[in-house]
Amino acid sequence: MSDPVRERLDSLRARLILSPAVRAFHYQQEDAVGDVGYFRVRCTLIDGSELQLIERFREVVSTLSVEKYSFHWCHADGTLIYRWDNAPHHRYLETFPHHLHDGETGVVQVHAPVDAFAVLSEIEKRLSVD
Repeated sequence: MSDPVRERLDSLRARLILSPAVRAFHYQQEDAVGDVGYFRVRCTLIDGSELQLIERFREVVSTLSVEKYSFHWCHADGTLIYRWDNAPHHRYLETFPHHLHDGETGVVQVHAPVDAFAVLSEIEKRLSVD
């Protein structure tokens, strides 16, 4: 019998292992309980920057839905590059609650919903390692 929650968690681990942008990663937490999955992972990227991936998702009628996420990418010194999240603030944004914090400008921008896989792809593109 298929377990979509476990499969997503396994797929993320494989994606991190195979990503040319990820030098190392450490799982701080990973849970699969019934129809809900959760992970918190810290990654060191090839340029020395760091990425924290936090995501909670749920299987709803044979589809996985990301309920809560925060993907925080920062320089080695801790200064923010980008953070994608769906914390329920910035209600004025057209894409509420989804948004992007731009560390360079300090501006919070509209952004479509994302997941860990999309963020990894975006970072690979920005680091020119795809």
